[in-house]
Amino acid sequence: MYRFLPSLFLAPLLLAQPVPGHYIVELDSASAATRPAKRTLRRALEAQHIQILESVDTVANALLVRASGDRAGALASTPGVTRVHPVYYLRRAVDCALALHQIDQAIQRIPSPEPGAGIKLAILDTGIDSYHRAFQDSSLPTPEGFPRARREPDLAFTNHKIIVARDYTGLLGGPEEPARDADGHGTAVAMIAAGVAHQGLLGPISGVAPKAWLGNYKVFAANSDVTRTDVVLKALDDAVADGMDIVNLSLSAAVSPRPSEDPLVAAVERAAAAGVLVIVSAGNLGPDPNTVGSPGNSPAAITVGASWNTRVFAGSLTPKDSKSYVALPVRYEPHDPITGPLADVAPLDPYGAACRELPPESLAGCVALIAYGGCRFEQKLIHAQRAGALAAVIYADTATVDSNLMAPGQAALPAYLIRLSEGRELQSRLGADSALEVTLRFGLRGSAVSPDEVAYFSSRGPVHGNAVKPDLVAAGMQLLIATQNWEPRGGMYSSSGYALAQGTSFSAPLVAGAAAVLKAARPGLSAAQYRSLLVNSASALPAATVQHTGAGSLNLDAAFRSSFAASPVSLSFGAAATADLALSNLGAAPAALSVSAAPAGDSPAPALSASTLWLEPGTTATLTVTLDTTGLPPGVYQGYLDIRDPAAEIGLRVPYWCAVASAAPRHITLLTESLQGVPGSAFQVFFRLTDPAGLVAAAEAGASAMDGGGRVLSLSSLDATFPGVWDLRVQLGDAPGNNVFVLEAEGLRKEVVIETRAR
Repeated sequence: MYRFLPSLFLAPLLLAQPVPGHYIVELDSASAATRPAKRTLRRALEAQHIQILESVDTVANALLVRASGDRAGALASTPGVTRVHPVYYLRRAVDCALALHQIDQAIQRIPSPEPGAGIKLAILDTGIDSYHRAFQDSSLPTPEGFPRARREPDLAFTNHKIIVARDYTGLLGGPEEPARDADGHGTAVAMIAAGVAHQGLLGPISGVAPKAWLGNYKVFAANSDVTRTDVVLKALDDAVADGMDIVNLSLSAAVSPRPSEDPLVAAVERAAAAGVLVIVSAGNLGPDPNTVGSPGNSPAAITVGASWNTRVFAGSLTPKDSKSYVALPVRYEPHDPITGPLADVAPLDPYGAACRELPPESLAGCVALIAYGGCRFEQKLIHAQRAGALAAVIYADTATVDSNLMAPGQAALPAYLIRLSEGRELQSRLGADSALEVTLRFGLRGSAVSPDEVAYFSSRGPVHGNAVKPDLVAAGMQLLIATQNWEPRGGMYSSSGYALAQGTSFSAPLVAGAAAVLKAARPGLSAAQYRSLLVNSASALPAATVQHTGAGSLNLDAAFRSSFAASPVSLSFGAAATADLALSNLGAAPAALSVSAAPAGDSPAPALSASTLWLEPGTTATLTVTLDTTGLPPGVYQGYLDIRDPAAEIGLRVPYWCAVASAAPRHITLLTESLQGVPGSAFQVFFRLTDPAGLVAAAEAGASAMDGGGRVLSLSSLDATFPGVWDLRVQLGDAPGNNVFVLEAEGLRKEVVIETRAR
């Protein structure tokens, strides 16, 4: 199954292939019973020329090793070894958002306004820029035993706010790097979760828990958006051993093993059992179902999807002597207004999408009007810039824009996004006036929008076993965030240190910060109880479905006021039609809970073992829920249980979900995020087949080459390890350009466009 092609350059990174030579060696309980026993085991492995890189002792009993192929087989038969796990790659998957999620109201309930005080919050990411003003608070006392670092020089990247600076990049095979952030992703995540209040680029800005301490666990190397499961496992182990209360993981493996066979999922379970709250981003592979990967598929993780914010930051596009159009920045960089004649790319490109080289100087001195689709924004912008454009305007149905295509990458051309209807209108005006002049203004202003929608890119459930994921959603669109001041090229500091961003990477730290505020204000509860308070107090989203939003949108004020907890936080029905729900009274007064079901659409209501429950303070009662789908046609059956005490302000909202499988697939979902290769090279594409409900479809897949000179090398199912995943190997054409391949399954077709560039 794990076959490499030695004669061909294989790109991109094989995200569903084991990392060659690296293993997580799980040890039995006897090997950890005494230190001498573990030393004996280590010596036995070293005698086999197996290099031990690290030991994991808190969230797992394991060794991280490097071994050549001829030695790897001996690992599993070594006395004291229970199991050997291959290592895989993982990818990286706030101002007015505080009001959206009732964070301001919750903080007003704290007797002393110190949101997050005393809580340690770990960020496993690209590092944190400790010099940024978002992390300067000399009033915070340094807790006993801190600061900590893996290496003495990294203590320079700690302060009163950031009390841990651990770098793991040496485990990735390259040189060890400083623990500072050279990318910006980790700094942004840390700012959203716990940045201090300060004056930002467009006004005051603050994280959710500004008085919480931060731990910096750098698991991504500079200029890389992938890390490995063994590296994250070691960092998570250290974070729990360091006494972190909350861990934020804004990362995901789209192609991941079954949860029961995933050591990272098992580690999250153990961290939760130790009282640590683990917050994980759902991923950015929506809107198809069954796109939440590891470790967000862990039952013990709080998995967070992305919803809209309450406003968008936008500039404007103004045709001469006409109304202005709202224009969303492809990326935000302050820029003087740009004025020039508008030029439609359609006469130069049959698709008007600028996915191929345009004639030299064909857009000289113009603002290029470009259609969405066909390739990534970076490719469009590079082609327009090479043709002489001053700027670019891309028009699209903004409800269906794939965020993975929007990244400008290395393109430097100023660019904005407008609505499809407005692009068509501008094309019509160009037909009447070929010299139509437009002005782009890049000064941002806020425009109000409804937050009651799930972001198009947000990954959806179900996950393996029909479980509900994400657990809830939080704002992941149009967030003004801090980013690193450090610019690695030239060793200088930037003047802004802020950016606009979107993605579930930034939804997760909103919940992580909320967890810090909640735990600081309501100490003494279990991790499972905090999890329920955050999830089951979420606000309902109109027309939302369970596998898109879980219980709903984060509402920290409701979590503060709730007196009840549920376990589990959602119910799913697969082979079993019955599930038990434990309900706990966290308050000081007895409660008479009423229980009712609110089915969605034509779904049947589940049968409840009781419609009322009496709970004394500190006690738990069990409710049995039965959903009989016998005779029901294929489809989704879902809804919410409403559980409340008439004397209490806040009840519980517990989602339930069941599906009857269909015989035919509905979705071909690409799981490979970067579709770029080298002419003449081999390329690997992963995809999943699912039915209308999102269940893995038992269907055969096919693939063929359509355009660009490429050919199909092989197509195989990886279902034995990765549920429902197919592995397509192709060889790309020899000339730079787009290679088009077609995936098929029982009448479904999906085109895959792979861009190639010369080495």
